[in-house]
Amino acid sequence: MFFRKCLVTFGLTLLCLPVSLSAQPGWKVVKDRTNSCQISVPENWGQSVFTLRSDGKVRVFSAETQKMVAERMIENTPKLVFYVMKSHRSPGDQPLVTYQASVPGNGYHCTAQINVKPDYSEDQVKRIVATFAAK
Repeated sequence: MFFRKCLVTFGLTLLCLPVSLSAQPGWKVVKDRTNSCQISVPENWGQSVFTLRSDGKVRVFSAETQKMVAERMIENTPKLVFYVMKSHRSPGDQPLVTYQASVPGNGYHCTAQINVKPDYSEDQVKRIVATFAAK
């Protein structure tokens, strides 16, 4: 009984702990204009990122949608849709790799678009997307 009570208390404590969405040291937080969505990027970022709040749920991509918009899917779940967008460069444009991620909020979802130079580490982009959240 004591062990079970401790487990329940421990579990409730974990549930009640506030989730820290603040940036890790050396990183800064980027928010959308409604302060509903935020993502953290390295302080010396030098790349492009923006977030947007939209109504509705995150929609998992069908195979057809993936073929139309994604060069490559990284994750495709109701908790995170994350992919490399197909490139549509115009002559003279700087080559960039565009990642897009969507996460669920309460009655809405947040989308982030991250544009990086081709030599930017995908592992670093994944670390950035791991900080992406709806508040």
